[in-house]
Amino acid sequence: MSTNQVPPPPNPFPKHINSTLLPAGTQFHRIYSPAYAGNAFNPSHEKLNRFSPIFHRGEVVPVLYAASTPEAAIYETLFHDAHISGAKRKALPFKALYRNYGSWVIQRVLKLATLHAPDLARLELTMDRLTATNSMYYPQTARWAEAIHNNHADIEGLEWTSYRASPERAYVLFGDRVAASDLVASGNETLIRSNAALYDLVIECGLRVGVRVHHSKL
Repeated sequence: MSTNQVPPPPNPFPKHINSTLLPAGTQFHRIYSPAYAGNAFNPSHEKLNRFSPIFHRGEVVPVLYAASTPEAAIYETLFHDAHISGAKRKALPFKALYRNYGSWVIQRVLKLATLHAPDLARLELTMDRLTATNSMYYPQTARWAEAIHNNHADIEGLEWTSYRASPERAYVLFGDRVAASDLVASGNETLIRSNAALYDLVIECGLRVGVRVHHSKL
């Protein structure tokens, strides 16, 4: 692949960007470390993700990733690298299931920029040039999130088609515009390795992508 696969955001950035209004009551699904609350925004700049870290006036913008279904959350986290060839990628160690699953309900309308295929076409992009790239391009894809954030003060996050669980949706919320209190737990938070139904769902998802999950007693 060419390192020019992901172009830089245009400057000046477009004054219009497609967006959607997520109604209050929309449910977000998350898999996250037990060390943090499920509605905690990540303020770190040390780890690269598709749309983070991003900066505004020299400061890191905290972000929170979520998905539209439990399965999408599983594929976007536990099986994030399932498409990468190599035997080491074809088995998920049991210790990886020491994570929490939970769903969180938004308490107000959120305005998100949409980065689905038609929206990308408006920006002269395709999915494989922004939302479906390999991780080696994250430094470039994060600049698009940064440009959207810094040029559209009304946008509170992004929505796109999950690369790993299409046609489900993936989200990132901007922590300087969305508060942790805007997300309320549904009451179903659980440790994956301690929940038989969720553990079985992870195994099922793994089988679908050809990744074996090490079995162990719950």
